Amino acid sequence: MRVPLQIEESNMREILAILEKESDNYVDKASKCAYCSCDDEVQELLSQDSLERFIAITTAIGFPLKDYDYEFNQMFDMYNENEGLARLMQAWITLGSSVECALQIFLAIYLLNYKDSGWGKWEEFNYESVKSEIYKALDSVDEQDLAKDKKKLLKKNIKEYLKTRQETTDIKQLNLQSLIRFYKSNVWWRDEYTEELEIIREYRNCVHSFKKRDIGEWDRLLESLKFYCTLLLDLRSMTPDVDSMLEQEHYYNDY
Repeated sequence: MRVPLQIEESNMREILAILEKESDNYVDKASKCAYCSCDDEVQELLSQDSLERFIAITTAIGFPLKDYDYEFNQMFDMYNENEGLARLMQAWITLGSSVECALQIFLAIYLLNYKDSGWGKWEEFNYESVKSEIYKALDSVDEQDLAKDKKKLLKKNIKEYLKTRQETTDIKQLNLQSLIRFYKSNVWWRDEYTEELEIIREYRNCVHSFKKRDIGEWDRLLESLKFYCTLLLDLRSMTPDVDSMLEQEHYYNDY
């Protein structure tokens, strides 16, 4: 993976500053794409409120590191393990959320292409026929083996699940794992990108704290932040060139 030199040589403080700049640039481009789109759904997905939430989440990545020098604390044996763990967990959780949102924004820009992909939709699928056959199978189960209320609940869940397979999965319903699978299958994507995203996803899952999980080290977080800055640059480079359209609009407005 080719990483710009400025990003590659950055320390934690510098990479957070670069991330702030690149997230602003990404939002600016997404906002322009929404403005130039004639699709109401695209404009809704890329509304000012939505993009501001992305900026808020991305900014929050740096909060656990504010006024906290983990390298200094470790060097002089001032490192509080519980505090360090808490800060690291917070950073991974918000990083994962920010990455998830960035990937959704890109798909929103190319919403028509995403819908045409049929992601999550079952082909050659007759909803009514399949539902009916499953219901018949459930009804044939003796109530001693499956209580009536459990059958009713299963039917409801099956009905809702089958409905979701009639159309492309809504972008807002895609979690980070689903997004990684989609990009791997449908977008020009290096294997390294998938590997890096899987690392972020795995460490982000430290939010499920009851299960013992590896959450990496500070150096691994720094590498993931460098990757994320590079990812934002790549995503922005793959968006439509709307600047020329806006220049023309300004020209005719001034004419």
